[in-house]
Amino acid sequence: MSGFFSFEVIIAVLVGISAICCIVGQERENSPVVFLFKPLTMIFILIYLFSSVSTWDSYAWLLFAGLFVSMVGDVFLMLPEDHFLQGLVSFLIAHLLYLGAFYVRGGFSATVELWIPLLMYTLAMLWMLLPRAGGLKIPVLIYVVVLFLMGWQALELWSFSANKGIYTCVGGLLFMVSDSALGWNRFRGPFPFSSLVVLGTYFPAQFFLASSI
Repeated sequence: MSGFFSFEVIIAVLVGISAICCIVGQERENSPVVFLFKPLTMIFILIYLFSSVSTWDSYAWLLFAGLFVSMVGDVFLMLPEDHFLQGLVSFLIAHLLYLGAFYVRGGFSATVELWIPLLMYTLAMLWMLLPRAGGLKIPVLIYVVVLFLMGWQALELWSFSANKGIYTCVGGLLFMVSDSALGWNRFRGPFPFSSLVVLGTYFPAQFFLASSI
């Protein structure tokens, strides 16, 4: 029973509750709820990572930094004014930190069977988003390329370290889905239950990355 009620389990439950509150608030366009629970969910994920680390190596620090910068990006994206570019830059930095973490853990790998499908997915994203990106074409292009590299290397970690890499892989791929949905919602127009898709993949992505410790 002590394991079931461990601190990590309690924090994981709080992550889930806070994430659900944020998603419901976003769907109902309840800004105060979103302003409270969006950063709170990330704070719980940071606490979860902090409580799970036994040795603060480069991988742990890079993941922690990536989660923190992601939280900064969340704040930019939920402000009443349009701070999309600042949010984009924040998440670009976060993805570079995650990419650095993956490199520290497993080096840079290039399995053809893994990168070709992701490359096709990335090209499809660019084909759909760039024509509608307006003055943000260059930032969006850079972001999507870095997102592709992050997802690819997350998948590579699983390919040669299945036990340790599965959390990284799931987190990286969910992040790609979340950012794709966010990009579509931003540049091509809202779609039904967009908040559920964007945040319903975003928060699990961050939690899985934190669990990869």
